[in-house]
Formats: sequence, C-alpha cells, structure tokens
Amino acid sequence: MFHFVQLIYWRIYFYSILNKGKIKIPFKNFFQLSKSNINALIKIDKNNYEKKVLEFLKKKSINKSFFFDIGAHYGFYTLNLQTNFKKIYAFEANPLNLEILKYNINNINKKKIKTINSFVGENDEKINFLLSNFSFISQFDKKSFLTDELNEFCKDGFYYTNKKDLDYIKKYCYINFITKKNLKNFLYIFLNLFKNINNLNIIELKKKLSLVLRYNFHYERYVCERTRVKSIKFDNYFKKKMNKSLIKIDVEGAEKEVLNGAKKFIKKNKPEIFCEIGHNHKQVINLILKMGYKYKKINWKSYYFYPASKILKIK
Repeated sequence: MFHFVQLIYWRIYFYSILNKGKIKIPFKNFFQLSKSNINALIKIDKNNYEKKVLEFLKKKSINKSFFFDIGAHYGFYTLNLQTNFKKIYAFEANPLNLEILKYNINNINKKKIKTINSFVGENDEKINFLLSNFSFISQFDKKSFLTDELNEFCKDGFYYTNKKDLDYIKKYCYINFITKKNLKNFLYIFLNLFKNINNLNIIELKKKLSLVLRYNFHYERYVCERTRVKSIKFDNYFKKKMNKSLIKIDVEGAEKEVLNGAKKFIKKNKPEIFCEIGHNHKQVINLILKMGYKYKKINWKSYYFYPASKILKIK
C-alpha cells in the first residue's frame, strides 16, 4: 500500500512540474506515460539542445508561411513556433502522442494548426508501426533504428554457429520485441551464454555481456507493441504552390521514406528542411543534396538544408 501511495505522490509531483512548461499533459494521459517519458519531458525545458534548435528555427522561420512538423510528438516545435507561421501541419502517427498534442493546441485557432494522425512515407497505405514505451522513439517497423538495434542485439549478443541459428534467434526475439515481452529476450540470451560458456573466451563473453547491459539500461525503449497505422505520401496531399515553407523531420530513422514521398513538393517549392537523422547519415544527406541543396550541421544528428541557390545567414 505504501509503494502505491508513494507512486501516486511522485506522479502528481512530476505532473505539477511538467505542466509549468509549454507542453501540458492531461492528467488521465499522465498515468499512461513511462518513467523514461517523464524524465525526458522534465529535461526538455532545461535541455540546451532543444533550446538551441528552437532558437535556430525561430530565426529561420522569419518570412515563412508554412510549417510542416513531421513527427510532431507532443508538439514542442508546433507550440513554440505557432506565432511564426500562417499555417502549421503537425503529423503524428502515435495515437497517445496525438491526443496530448491536440490537448496542447486546444486553445489555439484550429484553422492555424491542422493535426494529422498519420505517418509520412513513400505511399498512401497502412504500415506496421512500433509503439515504444518510450514514446519519443515510436517508429516505422523494420525501417527504423529500433529494429536495426534488435538485429545488433541478436547478432552480437548471442552465441551461434550458423545463419540458421541466428535467423531463429532473430525471429524469437522479434516476436517478444513487438509484444512487450522483451524480458524474455534477456532471459533467452543469458541461457544461451550459460549453455555455451565453454565456447567463449573471456574477451568475447565480456563484450556480449556489456551489450546486454547497454540494452538493459535503455530497457523501456525496447518494450514495444506493433500496430497498424495510416501512412500518407506527402506529394499526394500538398500539390499546390506552397513556397516560403519550412519542413521539420524527426521520424527516428525513416527519413528516406519521408523524403522519397515529398520529392515533387521539394522540387516545386524548395522548402528549407530541418532534419534529425537517426542513422544512415550519408544516405539521407546525399538524397537531399541531389535535390539541389546545401546544408549546415547543427550537431551530430541534426542538419539544416537549404536550396543551393540561397545564401544561408547564420547568426
């Protein structure tokens, strides 16, 4: 009983802290958030990275008319940039994230901000989508970095002697991964290493165990549920001339899918593009450069792309 009361107390305490910031969390949704989400939200208001990016985007939004927030999450950039644009389109595929986003824009002119409960991809279709316990990294199944990390976990963490064994390990771990049973994967790997301990030297064993510890430290992000969500092709929805645009892309490793579905819009309107690149940095950068762009690197994962014919003034 004490632990339950203590849990309620700290949830209410953190709720009061969070709701002093720009992003508000409905009380009923707050109890759906994981510990990782709560910690991340508390850090956002103090996070120098978020502040620097926001200030940068505020400067780049001058004289812009349209803002496309692709991967809007709870609406940090949509909310903070609402006065800088005539129209904002906020895309969010995770239903819980979208509910909180709508709550945050409830008192804003509905004609100014349009929320769209969709992933932005290469086609208009239904896709498999991973709802992670850590909602900041919910993402496109098998085309984003969480799936890549699961493959790394299997490939480098387990002992096996042939491809058939590795394929079985990947299949077993994947089923647990998408059904919120990731604890089974840790039990499975320890059993695997224990049974094959005589086949591993001490260096190999330490390397595999260090990988397990790293994954365990970030455990909540690997607790996922696979669902089906709507994916839309950007070019099919925004066909008219919409110059003076700024596109923000934060889609946890599915940047290529977004860009491939927006090639016509980019060619026609030459928007400036802020993009967080989860992995495949070179491929994503080269894809945008081929569209006639240059870029400024903001940090190890964030880039600002602008038409090659334009001079970007950095203050």
